[in-house]
Amino acid sequence: MKLNKRTIGLNVLSFLLPLFCLTILFSILQITPFGQKNLMISDLGTQYTPFFSYLKEIFSGKESWIYSFSVGMGDNFLPLTAYYLMSPFNLLFLLVDSWNLDTMVSIVLMLKISCMSIMMFTYLRKSHEKAELSQVFFSLAYALSGFVGIYATNIMWLDGLIFFPLVVLGIERLIDKGHGKFYMFMLFCTIVTNYYLGYMTCLFSVCYYVYYSLKQTEIHSIKEYLITRQPSRLCFLKYSIFGGVLSSFILVPALVGMIKTGKGEFQLDTYAPYPKFSTEFFMQLGFDNTDYTTRLEHLPSFYVGLLTLFLVFLLFQLKMSKKELFLRIGLILALFLSFFVQSFNAVWHMFQETAGFPYRNSFMLSFVLLVFAYDAWVRREEVTKKQVVRTGVILASLLAIGYLSMYGLSKSLDYEALPIETQDYYRSFTLNFHLLALSLIFLLGYVMIFMQKRSKYSLFALLMLLLVDVNLNFFQMMRATPFGDAVVFTQKERELNYLTTELSDILHTRDDDFYRINNEVYGIDNGYNQALSSHYYSIPNYSSTLNNNLRKTLKKLGLFSRNERRISDVGLTPFTSYLLDIEYVFTESRWGNTEPVAQRNNYYAYKNQAADSAVGYFFDDDLLDLKLESEKPYENQEKLAKIAMNDENFTLFEPVELKQKGMESWTFSVKELGQLYLYLPDERFEELEVWVNDEKIAPRINVNHSALIRLGTAKTDKEYTIEVMGLKKTEDIYSAIRLMPAAKSSQVSETLAKGSYKAKYIAKDNFFSGNVRAEKDGVLFTSIPYDSEWLAQLDGKPAKVIPVLNGAFVGIKLSKGEHSVSFRYLPKSFLLGVGITGFAFVSLLILEFTDRRKKLNLR
Repeated sequence: MKLNKRTIGLNVLSFLLPLFCLTILFSILQITPFGQKNLMISDLGTQYTPFFSYLKEIFSGKESWIYSFSVGMGDNFLPLTAYYLMSPFNLLFLLVDSWNLDTMVSIVLMLKISCMSIMMFTYLRKSHEKAELSQVFFSLAYALSGFVGIYATNIMWLDGLIFFPLVVLGIERLIDKGHGKFYMFMLFCTIVTNYYLGYMTCLFSVCYYVYYSLKQTEIHSIKEYLITRQPSRLCFLKYSIFGGVLSSFILVPALVGMIKTGKGEFQLDTYAPYPKFSTEFFMQLGFDNTDYTTRLEHLPSFYVGLLTLFLVFLLFQLKMSKKELFLRIGLILALFLSFFVQSFNAVWHMFQETAGFPYRNSFMLSFVLLVFAYDAWVRREEVTKKQVVRTGVILASLLAIGYLSMYGLSKSLDYEALPIETQDYYRSFTLNFHLLALSLIFLLGYVMIFMQKRSKYSLFALLMLLLVDVNLNFFQMMRATPFGDAVVFTQKERELNYLTTELSDILHTRDDDFYRINNEVYGIDNGYNQALSSHYYSIPNYSSTLNNNLRKTLKKLGLFSRNERRISDVGLTPFTSYLLDIEYVFTESRWGNTEPVAQRNNYYAYKNQAADSAVGYFFDDDLLDLKLESEKPYENQEKLAKIAMNDENFTLFEPVELKQKGMESWTFSVKELGQLYLYLPDERFEELEVWVNDEKIAPRINVNHSALIRLGTAKTDKEYTIEVMGLKKTEDIYSAIRLMPAAKSSQVSETLAKGSYKAKYIAKDNFFSGNVRAEKDGVLFTSIPYDSEWLAQLDGKPAKVIPVLNGAFVGIKLSKGEHSVSFRYLPKSFLLGVGITGFAFVSLLILEFTDRRKKLNLR
């Protein structure tokens, strides 16, 4: 009973100690709920938090788990759910409003880190069949590792670190006792909560099975090993397969969704076997130089305290068999190669080149180092003073080599000769020699304490120094972060939510009338996913599950896309706004004397155009043959307008009249009232700055790639001077300027309105229904992104859904006359996944029942 109470107490301590440490660290950094700063930066603010907010809409029954039009223009929500939202911790976000999510994010982060600690403690306690205080400190080192310090804002990956020690424990149980169900369940939990880290865990499980099964087997040849371990190998294979296949309900739709993203594109150089770093790697043996500024390109972050590394180096000097020595080195080497060689790195990262955060499996090395370090801790009485001094000298030398290597590289590298993915790292890296000094001070402290007589006081001093060590490293990794303002976040989120609600109340149609909103209010990272937080439909989206074909098509129409994970609504014209059903606009300034349809303090909602837009329009069959070209938005919109007007001579854009040409400025005039646009291909500029009549044109998002830039409204009685800075070549810049006359855009809108498809939409059922009039045989274009899982009915009968406009949108063929048209999204990939999961579960029950019968018969 006494032992049981002690074990319970240590379990509680292993959970509370990191919670206590984080409370102090967050208080120093003034992070909410202990200050006025928040973690709403980078992907956490841009992507994950809006996704957490959207959960409430789903659980309230207003939106669907299956499909959402708040994710960009619309997409299957299951791939996004699989990647970001399957953590059980996310249920805590249902307890707060969206404007309090930043505080809940901090709380959830603290809870996840505390759970990592208690799970690591559980592993150490179970694997060594004893509970002691030192295990709590080694568990803290795991929870506050360098990986967590730099990846903390990637909150959806942290569940993988919680389950990881239990997966390893399950493998050891399977090998030692033949019990595999615990391993299977832990693997299942890891994959379901985040399939990305689940995939990496599967790869590590294979490596660890080989390592541990060899370690636990007395053998003299490989053949003998294969024969001896055949039962456990079959057991491991069986439960590994079931652990993965049982996850099919989320894996299958995730895989289907991934194929539609830019990740589905194959690039040969991703697998080139070049080294990703050199001897500068040894810097990572000390305090981690990685922080927010180098988060996208950095050396592997596996730091778990200098005491851990010190003990690992000591372990390899203690007596052990050659087999055990080779196995331990082999496991470390396997993980090291996954960082060092790009082709291996790509395999570990799902055969992809990472978009920042290049070593997402580095926590596995942290875990292995801690396990080996604890093994040395258990054998600490065997350590000699000579070994301690030798270890100190080796570590100090390797650290010096690492820093000198990086210093030399930063001074002598030909950056242009480097692989593109490493250039940014070396350009942005700031060598912090004070971290080297700090590392050497702590190293000296460990050496000095180890040189003393091994008493309970000296051992406690080592553990306390480790406590300070890992906390100081965690703090210095986070302090360079440009934290968000909690007050501003709360105010803006509250105002935008109220504005959306007020607009819905005025229209009384939020639940069934479909329309999109162009949000010109600055939000977190320019509000890419604000639609999910404020619960409306829009175009912008930023996620790893973005439909790449849709993104490319929108870019060809002039919209700005920074990379394969982002699409914005910067670049919209009156024509594309009408085509894509942009009915309202949110602004932070008034539109002259125009009355807003809704207002909340300094935020306004305006009707976008005089004519009501619709989710779809009738087009001539020529739409099916239209192919959009890259970097030709004027021409692409013009072709589309000609088909809409059924007039080959119709022009949507007009050139401007050049009056005067200077070195970097051009003066021009226009013949009609309308909107002015500038479009430059990617190769024409790097960082663009545009001035019109001495007024800076600043799009809501910093445009550093091709996009239509709106220069403002032009009048016939005025001359305009444009200055463009940041150009690589300046000849004929005025030819990149076009005018869209107001009369022309209105003419197209009025024509499209005659064949509009004004559909009612029921979000929870993923269902559209409405009527459309076709003046002749043709095609119904809808601004619903194409997905083979959309089903259509035409006049009550099934109709074939066809991809239109470069295959990006849903359409169906129409004959002349009035038609009722409905669309429903049927998630066939999800149903297939559920079916596979169900089949696997039944098969598992049958196999378990059969095995149990066999064992009973043998008795």
